Amino acid sequence: MTTTAAESIYNNAMQWAATQGIGLGGVAPTEIPGRGLGMVATRAIEEGEALVSVPSSIMLTIDCIPKTFIESFPERTSTHGILAAFLLHGDTILLAKWKCWTDSWPDLQSFKRCMPISWEKELDSNLVDRGKLETSHCLLPPAASGSWNSINNSTRTSSENIYQNILPKQKRRMHSAWQCVLQAFPGTDWDMFSYYWFIINTRSFYYVTPGEQEPEDWNDAVGLVPIADYFNHAGNEVGYQTDLRDITFRFTDMGDIQSCMATFDKESYTINATRRIEEGEEVYISYGSHPNDYLLVEYGFIPDHNPYDAIFLDDLVFEHFTEYELEELKMHDLYGNYKITQNGPCSRTQDVACMVCMRPKKWQEYALHRSNDTTRRKLMTDTINNWISMYLQVCTLRIRALQSTAANSPSVGLDEKNGPDNLKLWTLLKRWIQMRDICETTLNRPTEPIGGNNSRSM
Repeated sequence: MTTTAAESIYNNAMQWAATQGIGLGGVAPTEIPGRGLGMVATRAIEEGEALVSVPSSIMLTIDCIPKTFIESFPERTSTHGILAAFLLHGDTILLAKWKCWTDSWPDLQSFKRCMPISWEKELDSNLVDRGKLETSHCLLPPAASGSWNSINNSTRTSSENIYQNILPKQKRRMHSAWQCVLQAFPGTDWDMFSYYWFIINTRSFYYVTPGEQEPEDWNDAVGLVPIADYFNHAGNEVGYQTDLRDITFRFTDMGDIQSCMATFDKESYTINATRRIEEGEEVYISYGSHPNDYLLVEYGFIPDHNPYDAIFLDDLVFEHFTEYELEELKMHDLYGNYKITQNGPCSRTQDVACMVCMRPKKWQEYALHRSNDTTRRKLMTDTINNWISMYLQVCTLRIRALQSTAANSPSVGLDEKNGPDNLKLWTLLKRWIQMRDICETTLNRPTEPIGGNNSRSM
């Protein structure tokens, strides 16, 4: 598609938006070199101005799907799956309402290039073969893939943290929805279903039917918001607040990059500027305070800078404990979620490291906050550093493997812009380097204090 054709599609979408009562103020979709579509300020925008306001009547949610269509699915079918099926099998006359906007969506190949769920097997074959690596080596990060090559983690069950085993959980959601859709529409094409599943997964906003409880699975609190889905993500010191009583969802700006706040008040989704935005500046929202592995698997991109990025040591830590000790950790609510960020180890990581350094009774007192023993801080630091060093070793091996893959194939260079294999290779290399940097930063940090604001007295 040429730039002219793309601009024509976006212009049609914006003209359609105006006829549907979608308020637009000072922003327009623009192709950004090397990054795809984004929202850019067409003039100077003052703090507090409304950039986009989308009436709930034009949103594409579970509430606009005919009841007879919903009832054709098994009771266990996810909202995500029903929405994807509606886009594929719904009444074409009803779906025509959104056609000018849906025509502007990326195609299936765009998702296959950037979503790991679409290219994991290809990586394990094509790129591995080019680099002469053993096929047992997983090139995806451990938190994304749920797999380690250097340890046996088959007997341990990691915590249910949403930021670990991300891809396996995503696969289960997707294939569960697929099986349910097949029961209602047996002839459903997998590629077309997966395309609309990706659309919902990557472009939806938080949505709960007004007056109803939040669903047990937060992945089902989703809805599509026309035009608002053109905004890209920035996570520079951005947090979010939810108030389920009002069904509101607020992004709070705490930095200079993310520049607007989205709110839903039952009547409409509105995006307002939280600071002055200059003409020509890209305007961002936040998709949430997520680490990069989550953003990669769920959205298909990795930010260069992310204050919420992290690595997790759970499987490395579990290898050093008996079943009895793991049960002890569960008893004290310290099982899993051992996180290392740019600020160092979290308090949970420090607590579990103390279990290695202390006698059982002393550690129990410590876990119950009855001990202020500071004599073992160096041992605790050394224990954590040993785990991080093991993680760093894996990072180093993966980086070398990916670099070797590029060197052994003239057609695959380290350039994200040229070809699908290049994008996958470049993305993976970038991610492993980021994780290596987190490890090295922590290992090079002065011993006192070990975790900065995350540490507590021992």
